[in-house]
Amino acid sequence: MFTAHIALNAVSPRNRDLEPAMVFLLLIPCFGLIWWFILVMRVGSSLAKEFEERGLEPDGDFGTLMGILVIIPFVGIIFAILWNLKISGYVAELADTGGGRRSRRRDGEA
Repeated sequence: MFTAHIALNAVSPRNRDLEPAMVFLLLIPCFGLIWWFILVMRVGSSLAKEFEERGLEPDGDFGTLMGILVIIPFVGIIFAILWNLKISGYVAELADTGGGRRSRRRDGEA
């Protein structure tokens, strides 16, 4: 939950599909399960937009499938750990001021 909050804070406001504070709706009983799917999809799409804007190389679905697989009984905890690690990696890449992986430049950039 906190990983998603941190990830959304790392994305510029114009690229966010969800405000960081909305992550805490996961704490509402029953609704939290439904909200998890919405959260995972919106974190992934927000990260995709941010990577696109910064010219960073995209990385698949940005954890969307792995986040959805969290609901599978017994193995869900493994997917939850992997999803948190994957999202943390994206946040670290966005925070990297050394340029990260640059794949292309936008038109008009030097």
